[in-house]
Amino acid sequence: VPGNVSPSVVITEGMICAFGGYPRKMSIGLKRGGSGDVTDNLRWDSKVTTYVPTPLAYGDHLYWVNDSAEAICMEIASGKVVSKKTVEGLARSKRFSFYASMVRAGDRLYAVSRHNGTFVFEANQEMKQIAQNSFEDRSDFSGTPALAKDAIYLRSGKFIYCIGE
Repeated sequence: VPGNVSPSVVITEGMICAFGGYPRKMSIGLKRGGSGDVTDNLRWDSKVTTYVPTPLAYGDHLYWVNDSAEAICMEIASGKVVSKKTVEGLARSKRFSFYASMVRAGDRLYAVSRHNGTFVFEANQEMKQIAQNSFEDRSDFSGTPALAKDAIYLRSGKFIYCIGE
């Protein structure tokens, strides 16, 4: 099948999850282990996926904001979507709004959009959106943020930002 896959594979204690694809999009969850033909390891497949950002595994769930600006929480073991909601506060087209992968610090999830700032969610199944922070920088933010000690580093097309106390 022609196409591509952009997100990284997510490996947890018991599962291997893969996402993406273009033009045919899907996600799958495989039980870890085995050799040779591991077809029987397939635990789920879903049309709910992401094109560029890699989902974040935290607890028993996967979290991400997809390229259509939907915040999604999915059970790792079953592939069941627990919550799916549109991100509020996007000024430009929702299509391909997020390329950066989500990161977690404490009880917060951070999703950096390409043109509308960083969106903050509660790190739980409801993924309540609690903040939107942005800079005057109008260049593209496509890189996944880096977390180090008590700071978050963001990269735009023009600058690198360090946010901390």
